[in-house]
Formats: sequence, structure tokens, C-alpha cells
Amino acid sequence: MKNPFFTVLISLFSLSCFAQENIPFSINGKIGKYFPGEKLYLRYWAYWRDLGKNAIDSAIIKDGNFHFNGLMASPIQASVSRKNGEMVNVYLDSAVMISINDSLKYSKVTGSRINAELPTYESAMKPFKKRFDAAMKVFMDAPESKKTNAEFQDSLRKVAHENIDERIRLQKEFISHNTDNYFSFVAFREIIGGGRDTAIVGPLFRQLSTRLRGLSEAQYFREIFRIEKLTGIGRIAPEFRSEDPQGKHISLSDYRGKYILIDFWASWCGPCKDEMPNVVFAKKKFGQHGFDVLGVSLDKPVTRQNCIRAIGEWKMDWTTVYNLDDHISKIYGITSIPRNFLLDPKGKIIARDLRGEDLIIFLGKNINVKR
Repeated sequence: MKNPFFTVLISLFSLSCFAQENIPFSINGKIGKYFPGEKLYLRYWAYWRDLGKNAIDSAIIKDGNFHFNGLMASPIQASVSRKNGEMVNVYLDSAVMISINDSLKYSKVTGSRINAELPTYESAMKPFKKRFDAAMKVFMDAPESKKTNAEFQDSLRKVAHENIDERIRLQKEFISHNTDNYFSFVAFREIIGGGRDTAIVGPLFRQLSTRLRGLSEAQYFREIFRIEKLTGIGRIAPEFRSEDPQGKHISLSDYRGKYILIDFWASWCGPCKDEMPNVVFAKKKFGQHGFDVLGVSLDKPVTRQNCIRAIGEWKMDWTTVYNLDDHISKIYGITSIPRNFLLDPKGKIIARDLRGEDLIIFLGKNINVKR
């Protein structure tokens, strides 16, 4: 059974391209006379590019002290816990000091700017946490028979969406008043998820301080803006030149004077295969009226025979070129497929990511079909 409050969307950014060099971190703890000889556990995400790989380390308390060290690609959330589940949350930074009296829960974390800034953010988010905890209690206290009830689950989803709206409102407010707090960047990243719409991402990003915008973790978003300058609506599509399966060199500029759909795909891409009949139909309907398609295959050399086979099986009666050395996909910022860009006869981008009927409708409004 799915818990509506545990449905988590994790956006896997292509951060491996931007990963900072491995940075050493250390945690030094003073625990006095408590828990002598006991083992403590450190849990954290190893690297952004390995999201989903939870790293676990352990240390034994000796003479009232414990110590952890390791490598990180950027500041990341972690926890130090006892075997009984008692824990303290920290952010791994270059150097962290944890002072413990009689309980991990009430530990004092010092030694890094990020951990000093965390309480301000936690305080700002208390109203959301209160609402979230209340909603979780409703779910947990409900009898098992009720948890499977569709009406009950719908009511929980409604509350969950309201809670998300409240979280975003509080996070936006926090950003506006704490532009140089590291957790403004954390809040920004949570608000936009994997979004690439610069109309949404841009204003929020620009509120952040120069220091935060310059973080290594922020390079993904800086890259979005760089690509948007090249491939945004109204821009002249960047030129490229590549080879088709027969070895013929093809340039985008060869298609000037036509409406051209640059279609990024691959033979191994299921959604591409599902979408291809719509592109085939568009070519058939508008191909005699100044419309054409230029496919860009992301197949690597080892799968190019599959690419050639797919061109025939999927009835792609237009030119396809290879994405040699990932050159074209880098220019256009392609991190997932299918993706497409529609150009007018002057080479200007007039639409992006048209799917299904949207492609046909858009072409119908812009191309004069002579009867």
C-alpha cells in the first residue's frame, strides 16, 4: 500500500558533469562520560551523482570522544545516531564539532557556517513541519481498513498538496529575507525540483547572493541559463554539422527556408518510440508544405546498427544525424529524450517539446496547407 505522504519525487540532475573535487570533511565529538565504548553511526549521501547510495560509517566512543572523516562533493545532510535510534542531524562541512551532554537529540553542533545557519531555516519552516506532522498523525492513527479507502487517500493527497504549497510559500519568504544563508539555496533547489523553466527558476535564482550563485552545486542552474540564451524561444537555433548513417555531412543551415523540427531520440528510448508515430504523421501531413524533420540520434557507436534498424521500423523518412562526441546534445542542453525544437524558415526557435496533438495543432496554425 502506498502512503501518499511518502511519495517522493527525486530529480536526478546531471550533476556528474559539474561535480566538485572530493572535499574532505571531519566530525569531532565530545560526549563526556556518557555511552563509553558504544558505537555511533554516521549516515549520509556519498555523492550527488550516486544519489540513492547511502553511506554508513561507524566510530567507537573512546575517552569521551569520537571521530568521523570522509569525502564529499558538496555540503550534504547527515545524521549521527546510536543503535537505539537516538540521533542528531548535521550538515557535513569541512569541520564539524558535536558537543553532547546526556542525549544526542540535544547536542550542540558548531564549527561550520552551514550548521550555524541551519537553526534559522528550521525555525522558519516550523509551521510546515507542524502541518506535516499533523497530517502524518491522521494517517498513522487511521485503522488499516481506512488507509486503503480511496476517499480517505484522496483527502490525504489534497492535504499533502496544500502542505507542499505552504512549504513553498515559506521557503520563498525565507529566501527573500535570507539571501546569503546556505539554506536559501537548499530551499531554492527544493522549490524548483528538476524544473528548467527559466521564467520560474530565474527570478528565484537571482534573489540568491553572489556567493550562493557561485557555489559548485549551483553550476547546474548556471548551465540552464547559458543554454537558455542559446536555445530559448525566439533565439536563432545554434548551428551544428554532423554525419548521417551513410557518412554524408549534414548541417542545420541546409534546412533554411523550411519549418524544421530538430528531434532528439535514440533506438533504446521507449518514450521516443511511442512519440514517433506523431512525428511521422506530422511529416506526412505537412511535408509538402514547407515542413521537414532532422533527427539527432543519441545512439552510441555500439548501438548504431539499432539506430539504422529503428529508422526503418519506425518509418522515419527524414534525415537523421549522429550526436558525435555528444556535441549537439551539449549545445542544446539535452539531458533527457525525447526532446524537440521547432524552427521557422529563418532558423528561429518558435516552440519546444511539442508532443502528440500539440505538434499537429501548432503546425496547423503556422503552416499554410494549400488544398
